[in-house]
Amino acid sequence: MNGTMQKLTYGIEDEAVDVVSWKLREELGVNVKLGRLVITEVVGRCSS
Repeated sequence: MNGTMQKLTYGIEDEAVDVVSWKLREELGVNVKLGRLVITEVVGRCSS
């Protein structure tokens, strides 16, 4: 993977960790610190 793609991927991963942490805190009242987010399967599709 080239350097640009690697930087983009890490940025997306960081943003996903922030969103998941925020959702857990705001919607469930659970305070967590996530180190890494691994998605093993995607079910369904997002519609635009």
